[in-house]
Amino acid sequence: MFPWQLPAVAVTIITWLTGPAMSLGDLARREAIRREMVPKAAHKLVTDDLPPGMPGPVFVPASTTSGDEKPEMAAVAGAPQAAAGQAAQSAGQAGDADKHDEAWWRGRMNDARQQLDRDRMLAEAMQGRINSLTTDFVNRDDPAQKAVVEQNRQKALAELERLEKQIVADQKAIEDIQKDAHRQGVPPGWIR
Repeated sequence: MFPWQLPAVAVTIITWLTGPAMSLGDLARREAIRREMVPKAAHKLVTDDLPPGMPGPVFVPASTTSGDEKPEMAAVAGAPQAAAGQAAQSAGQAGDADKHDEAWWRGRMNDARQQLDRDRMLAEAMQGRINSLTTDFVNRDDPAQKAVVEQNRQKALAELERLEKQIVADQKAIEDIQKDAHRQGVPPGWIR
């Protein structure tokens, strides 16, 4: 290779790399060459390298203050106990997060979803029973039989109302699991 060829090759490559891309394939080739030229990273950033998070604000419940004590003084007096409680709670959560693996999170979410499905299925069955009892009530002529059917229908309506409240509670439980997992830094795939 002649001495004048090396600078010419370098200028050609630099011009080719800095010029406008003609196609997606050309852009991909340029990116591949750029990646080969860039030195590899000496250190990968992991969660352990990050500084610990700031502790959250300390909230003192209003019920801990007595009537003759000023609210500001109660907050100051209760702050050490609240901070200790919060520290213990966060330490407990950190300990819990360490021992909860993917199988535990998947099982927890799976159980909550199965409970929601079970309650929805029971609510649908209860609605069918209510419809059947309503039809039966309309078709009966005997007042004594009508009273028994109406009593059963009222029980079924009360059970349906309870199941609807349970469905809302199940949905809230699923949301709480998702929020808890997010707060603890659990990968989203573990709770899907």
